[in-house]
Amino acid sequence: MLDDLGELLKPLARDSNPFQAGEVPRGTTFVEPRLVCEVEFTEWTSRTGQLRHPSFKGLREDKDSTEVVREYPT
Repeated sequence: MLDDLGELLKPLARDSNPFQAGEVPRGTTFVEPRLVCEVEFTEWTSRTGQLRHPSFKGLREDKDSTEVVREYPT
């Protein structure tokens, strides 16, 4: 699955960093946000808004990337 995902991401690579803050680890590749995946996680961190304990579950071919929004607990 990792090889397949790499092939899907390769044509989406971009030359520039889309983020303004923070240092980027060496070897980082940014891609255009076109694919949608499902991720299971424990929580959002309160200070930086990052996912805690994320786990990739697979690609979602039934959703378009324009439909994706951050979900908040109810």
